[in-house]
Amino acid sequence: EVPDPSGDALVLDADGMTSLWLGGWGVLWKMAKQCMTTEVPESLMETFEKALSSLRSSHAHCFSPGQHLITVMISLVLSTAPVFYLPNGIPLPEANSEEGRGAVVDLAQAVQECAKEALAAGNMTSLDQEVFQFASDAPKALWSLGVRMPPSHNAEPSYSKKPAEVKSFIETNASRNTQIRSMEHALRSTFAESGNMEEATQAFLGPGASPTHRTMLHISSARLQHVQGFVFGLLEDTPGFEEPTLATLFFLLCSSMFLDHQNLLQDTNRFALASRALCLMVMFCRRTFLVHLSRLALPGVDPETLAQEASHLEALVGKAVPQVLKVLQSLAFPQSKPLLRRSGLWKLAMEAGIYIIDDSQLALSQSMLTPDAARAYWEA
Repeated sequence: EVPDPSGDALVLDADGMTSLWLGGWGVLWKMAKQCMTTEVPESLMETFEKALSSLRSSHAHCFSPGQHLITVMISLVLSTAPVFYLPNGIPLPEANSEEGRGAVVDLAQAVQECAKEALAAGNMTSLDQEVFQFASDAPKALWSLGVRMPPSHNAEPSYSKKPAEVKSFIETNASRNTQIRSMEHALRSTFAESGNMEEATQAFLGPGASPTHRTMLHISSARLQHVQGFVFGLLEDTPGFEEPTLATLFFLLCSSMFLDHQNLLQDTNRFALASRALCLMVMFCRRTFLVHLSRLALPGVDPETLAQEASHLEALVGKAVPQVLKVLQSLAFPQSKPLLRRSGLWKLAMEAGIYIIDDSQLALSQSMLTPDAARAYWEA
């Protein structure tokens, strides 16, 4: 499966990429799949995180949609490893009978439909196609012990800690940041005061001006294991994608993996993932909107670029954001689910929703939504 250069020269594809570059991604994807069914040492997980962070920092502009998705899937595979939640998570069996289903959005189905749409667009290598197909099945496969820990001579995998009742895991944050800046502030003030747009962007997305899981108004008492938080950080640092379908798929994948009612109250470790995922959604929205709105704000932008950026914002505001808001609404107002409400996650969900709605308003004013897209946004 790994391309092999012929002769002494490295083969170039149509986009000018060498077979060494493409072969490296083939090897990386094989390792990602191997991690699905193998207990990965924590030291190797940390190495993965550092290597992928470095690769993304220096070469993200060269990534194909499939290669972006590989980095996302590696983080999802590692952060949902049974080695984290079985020994560290406290099972919450009381929630199983009540919280089984009923979310407003069928998230797993939405992921499959979005991946199918991306595949239908074409222009993908066989590796890209395989990755997108893998992603469409991820919400069910990654939480399946039968997939992650195939049958062996060992005993049936189970939690190490005793079950507990559901309680409120969300509390007021003594270290909360009440100086969060708006998207309008970023565009009208920050960029106007700085000649370095990259520097200004980093300042706006930093902990002083944007929320983090440590500085939101509320904080979860359920925490991720250290290395688990390390690899989850790959998701938190995901760049704003150039492809609208990929951004939508990212939103849906994270929602389905971490915010689905069927999973988030299985144990305290999954609840901790849900808490981190809510802030992740806020930051990905901010980063993605900022990328495209800042381009529109530049003087002398040509009409073609304006049309392209406006089209991208339309796809995000009219498709991705409504899906996210429906998920947040189902968590903020968990009707007929007293245990989910007792957990306190609704507080973080409401806070995340406020940030996303506020950030998307400016994007809404900069894009010409179709009637269907506008209806989807306002209904959500």
